[in-house]
Amino acid sequence: MTAANIGRTYPTPNSGFVSPMSRVEINANLLNALVNNMTIQPVSTGWVMTFSGVFALLPFLVFPFFSPRGNLLITIALLALSLLVSLALVLYSFLWLPPSAALLALVVGYLLWSSRRLANAVHYLDRELMQLNTGKEFYDAGMTPDITAIFTHLEKVLSFRGWVVADNENRVFA
Repeated sequence: MTAANIGRTYPTPNSGFVSPMSRVEINANLLNALVNNMTIQPVSTGWVMTFSGVFALLPFLVFPFFSPRGNLLITIALLALSLLVSLALVLYSFLWLPPSAALLALVVGYLLWSSRRLANAVHYLDRELMQLNTGKEFYDAGMTPDITAIFTHLEKVLSFRGWVVADNENRVFA
C-alpha cells in the first residue's frame, strides 16, 4: 500500500475538490472494508424477482378500492417505499437490491390501470350515447306540435288509467 508513485491524490465523493484523498488512503479504506466485511453485496436474483414482482402486483390488488387520485397517491407512496427499502438494505445490511425493476413495474402498472379505467369510461359514455340516439324518435315526437304524439309518448312513460286529459278545445285524450 505504500509503494512508490502511489501518493497521488484524487477527488472522492466524501472529499470533494477541496481536499482530495490520496491513493494510499483510498487503498487503505478499501482494504479495511474487505477485512471487516463491510463491502456491499448484491442480493440474489430470486430476491430481486420477488421484490419486483411484489411491487408489480401490489397496485393491481390495491387500485380497485381507491379513486384515481388515490391511485396516484398510492403509486407515489409505493415508489418511495421501494426506494426506502433499497436504501435501508444498503445502509444497514450492506446488501444491494436494485429498485429499478420495481419502479418501472409501478409506473407501467399505474399507466395500464389508468388507461383501462379511461377506456371503460369512454365505452360507457359511447353506450349511453347510442341508447340516447336509438330513443330519438320519442324525443322528436315531443318537438312536434301534434298533441296526440306527445300524449302517446307520455302514455308510454306514465300511466294514465283513471285520468281524463283534455286540451283547450275540450278534446279528450285517454
